Amino acid sequence: MCLTPALSLFQESEPISHYLHAEIATELRQRLAKMGMDMLLKMVGAWLRLGGKVLFLVKLLTWG
Repeated sequence: MCLTPALSLFQESEPISHYLHAEIATELRQRLAKMGMDMLLKMVGAWLRLGGKVLFLVKLLTWG
């Protein structure tokens, strides 16, 4: 089994709070909320997959 490290990229941009004012279209605010939820679910999914690999390795190392 091969575990490859995740590569994280960071790009500075406008804070999301600039887009949450009442003057901003509801459609844009809803789209930003959906993007945030999608990102959160992807992070949780990645964490759960990683947790499963770590648990497998711990079991493998302690039983072997």
